[in-house]
Amino acid sequence: MAITLNGTTNVITPTTAVQPTGSILQVVSVTKTDTATSGAIANNQSEWWDYTDASLKLSITPSATSSKILVLGQVMVGCDRTNITCIFQLMRGGSVIAGGASPGSRIATHSQNSYMSNTGEILDYPIHFLDSPSSTSAVEYNIRMGHGSGSDTIFYINRSHTDSNDYSYTRTVSTLTGMEIAG
Repeated sequence: MAITLNGTTNVITPTTAVQPTGSILQVVSVTKTDTATSGAIANNQSEWWDYTDASLKLSITPSATSSKILVLGQVMVGCDRTNITCIFQLMRGGSVIAGGASPGSRIATHSQNSYMSNTGEILDYPIHFLDSPSSTSAVEYNIRMGHGSGSDTIFYINRSHTDSNDYSYTRTVSTLTGMEIAG
């Protein structure tokens, strides 16, 4: 039995066929398996570790301005301080996206975690956000971090501050995945 699609028998043309709303059009992913270390980051809203290295920067080119981008992933972060709150933001093209409402002096963030009492900790920052970039140009996503400590702080990706060559310390992996969803 012949299949007819777009008026042609036995020819399937998904690149020219209109995909229904909600269809996944493309998937792009980056995985960082090595480590990275920030410089000393002060506690204020103007100083962040804006991690834009290609090893954890997601670039995706939507096929239509109506497309949405589902950004998924996890970033594994260590810190050189204890009793500190790490502030995590998801960025698109240099602008914060996925932040909560921030009345007053509050900072709009995607998520936050607290390093309690062990500089051997590596915390997981999960990412799940549906973005509407309204563009057919390449869109880039990256992460940035800040903190609520009164002292300068150093962050690490995929390792703890202690990072001893010992079985009780680990190295981790961080990922970002973008899925274009037909709008």
